[in-house]
Formats: sequence, C-alpha cells, structure tokens
Amino acid sequence: MKIKAYAKVNLSLNVLDRRSDGYHHIETIMQSINLYDVVQLEKSSNGIQLTCEGIKLPCDSRNIAYKAAELMIKRFRLQGGIKIHIQKHIPVAAGLAGGSTDAAAVIKGINKLYGLNLNDKDLSNIGLEIGADVPFCIKGGTGLAMGIGEEIVPLPTPKLDIVLIKPGASASTKVIYQLYDELKEHVHPDVRGQAEAIIKGDLKKVCKLAANGLEAVTMKICPEVVQAKKALIDSGCEVALMSGSGTAVYGIYRDKFAAQEAYRLLKRNYLTFLVKTIDEESANG
Repeated sequence: MKIKAYAKVNLSLNVLDRRSDGYHHIETIMQSINLYDVVQLEKSSNGIQLTCEGIKLPCDSRNIAYKAAELMIKRFRLQGGIKIHIQKHIPVAAGLAGGSTDAAAVIKGINKLYGLNLNDKDLSNIGLEIGADVPFCIKGGTGLAMGIGEEIVPLPTPKLDIVLIKPGASASTKVIYQLYDELKEHVHPDVRGQAEAIIKGDLKKVCKLAANGLEAVTMKICPEVVQAKKALIDSGCEVALMSGSGTAVYGIYRDKFAAQEAYRLLKRNYLTFLVKTIDEESANG
C-alpha cells in the first residue's frame, strides 16, 4: 500500500496560553499543499521495519512514523508487524508537518491493512498521542485548528499559488516556543477573521490577515528566514509568511504564472518548491 503524505502550511498562527504539560493553546489555519512524501506499508510477520530515502532520518523509535506504528500494534494487539518505507520530499524541521504527516499515513495505513475500521475521530485521537499536528494531517484540506491543534473546524479550501523556500537553517519547535514565552509582548493574529475571509472567498483579506505569532522569534535566531522572506517579497508575492515554528517561508502569488516566474528566479539560490493548496478529498485521494 502506498499513501501520499501531504505537507501543510499555516495561513495564520496565534499562540495563546501555555498549558501545564508544556503545550500551548493555539488558533491557526492549517492548509494542505501538494508537496508530499510517499509512505509504503506492507504487513509483516512481526516487528517494525522502517527505511527512508531522500533525506537521512533515524529509522527507529526516534522517528515519529515508527512511534505511530508501535502505538497501533500495541493498542490493538495486532498479530503481525509492519514494513514501512518512506520516500522523503518534505523538508524536515521546517514547520511543514513533514514528520506528522508520515505518522498520519502510518496510522491510516495500518487501519486499512489490518481491517480495524476506525473512523476519522478514532484515528485523530490516536494521532494526538503522537503529535499535535497529526490529527490535521489525518484529515487534510483546510481547517481552523484550536486547542493544541486537535480541535479542527473544516473550511473551504482557497485556491492559492504558492512558492515555498526552505532555508538551510533549522529550528527546534520546543526552543521556539520557549523563547516565545520569554517575550514581554506578543503578536496575536486575527485567525478567526481570516477563517471568515476564507468562507467568504475574500482572498485579498486572507492575504491581509496572514500572520504568524512565532515568526519574529524564529527570525531572531535564524537570519536566513529573514533573507528568504525578503527574497519572496522582492519576487512579487502578495504576502510572505513563515509556516509553523519555521524555518520554511512561503509566498502567495496573484496567479500561477506569477508563481512560476518567482520559482524560476528563486530556485537559483534556495531550496524552492512550486506548490498549490489542495482540499480534503485530494489530500486523502
């Protein structure tokens, strides 16, 4: 079985209070894009065998996809194991849910291979035990995510042409949130307002309200993010924004031709991807 595991970007991100378990309550618009890993799964007699290609990653319990398989096997006392092979295309430590989406694919794949017949809510609850972004990755499309990311309100998918840059630097999500907590003043984007703009199909307002409360923190310790965002702005995008805790930055363009031209120029100096938004059906196709 082969599953396409799609990346996401945050069209806006508002960080709220810190919980006692270290997580933060958030409001964010998560959006699937057509950049994906390919996760291949096959039943085996026992154990978990994980291999990866494309990007060097640990292939043991340090890998979130391995953890997902481990949880599924133990939780449902499966009489057998699983072979997993991941073709990595999504950059890691980028704020694109590259690990979470692989874990989501493993959870969904094992559900089908072993005939567990779990519904989306069941799968999302399992995913939440692995990581805060996994529930969205199980669903895909466009959603207003709240709580720590597990409370998802589906939204219509805006058709956006995007150029995505992954700078050479990476950032630890944990460190970024710790630095955020140390700030005296915080930026609080109008995520709900952007959700309303998406529902109304007002793409101009969607771009106007695109903002990320973590961006200034990551930029402070990763100047490459500042440079990448400036490059996107200089290339003529409507808005440029960091995704998640970074370090990936993306620009939204007025049409696919403007995006294609920007991609042609930016790929000379950056690891660059020309992508577009996809809806829930496409993310699960």
